[in-house]
Amino acid sequence: MHSPPTTVFAFVTQPIVAAGLAKVLEDCPDLSFVGFSADPRTVLEDLTSRAPGVLLLDQAFGLRIVFDLLAALKRSGLFTQTVLWTREISPADRRLVLEAGIRGLLDRTLPVATLLDCLRSVASGRLWIGDPDRTPGVSLRGGHRLTQREREVVALVRVGLKNREIAQELSITPGTVKVHLMHVFEKTGTRDRFELRMQAARLLDASEPAEKGPASGAGAGGTS
Repeated sequence: MHSPPTTVFAFVTQPIVAAGLAKVLEDCPDLSFVGFSADPRTVLEDLTSRAPGVLLLDQAFGLRIVFDLLAALKRSGLFTQTVLWTREISPADRRLVLEAGIRGLLDRTLPVATLLDCLRSVASGRLWIGDPDRTPGVSLRGGHRLTQREREVVALVRVGLKNREIAQELSITPGTVKVHLMHVFEKTGTRDRFELRMQAARLLDASEPAEKGPASGAGAGGTS
């Protein structure tokens, strides 16, 4: 039995762009275009009536309107994942929109296939922060590898846990969590917790788990 398609609504400055998106999604059985708005005054009402799974939001409206709409969506209780369609965005604004609730950042110059990948990824609950071939990312430095405990800490940071919550989850102290994070920052070059969270999936994929065996098993308690 097939799942119903994810519904997509567009808040864009140009209706012709919405028409193009509708045409593209006609060939996608898992995505369904349910309408668009070009009017900031009525977009929330349109979203409430359609309750789309994903909202494609054009940054051309300006970040003030973006933030106002994100706040209104949060108050409305709509379970709509939002992708910001952008051409250029500063690192500071990038961080602010992600903290405000944006789940995807998509350069509008990227090809249609990337747009579809982004919509599907965000619809499934994952965070999309750009095309991996065009978005600079962090990597492990100097041949270092994250330990198993460091990987566990990174994975919990990724889902939003604070140090005290991570400590409770791993049965270690908050101070030990801080030490593990310090080592992770040194190994990966990430500057802060926010950047680590944004890059966590990539880092976990790039870092193989520590080898299992008598030595690593005996030392596991020491990493706590």
